[in-house]
Amino acid sequence: MSEDQIGTKTEWMKQTNGGHIFYNFHELNGYFKNAITYIKTALEQGDEVLFIENERLWSSLKEKLVMCLSTAQLRKVCYINNFDFYCMNGDFESATILAYFNKTQDDFTKKNSSFRTWAHVEWGCQEDIDIKISEYERIVDVTLCKSGLISVCAYDACRVSPTLEAILKRFHNFLLYDNERLIHSKEYSGF
Repeated sequence: MSEDQIGTKTEWMKQTNGGHIFYNFHELNGYFKNAITYIKTALEQGDEVLFIENERLWSSLKEKLVMCLSTAQLRKVCYINNFDFYCMNGDFESATILAYFNKTQDDFTKKNSSFRTWAHVEWGCQEDIDIKISEYERIVDVTLCKSGLISVCAYDACRVSPTLEAILKRFHNFLLYDNERLIHSKEYSGF
């Protein structure tokens, strides 16, 4: 494994101040492979995983996870439906999403459990979505840097405009690619 792949980089992130990872995925095979590697690496490094995904993709991913994880390991992967997470009140609203995340984080803290997240960010048809996502990711970046968490924010490339992609690269200090390559973002502006 080269030093820019998921396992090596996330081990380094865990020992430093965490990482905010932008994954603009182009195909599902790469997406599933990266998700499985990320989950297995997290478990090997002693973390649980909060996995925020739509039901259809979660169902497919869970079938793959059952084949490569033990029952005990599977219990350390907590699934939340991404529609519930991102559009709880019918709209992509930063304050609502962050309140939900903080409550979930408190649940892990009460269990005295370290964790990392993987979130497939999706939204319905909304005006000013680039602005809303930009605001959300800026706040998340500050939160992650302060808490030291490792988090992947996965976006389906066919839904991400070039403008939104440029914004997302500014608010994530790492970029993940379908081939498991994980690199520092040159565009990252920090919090």
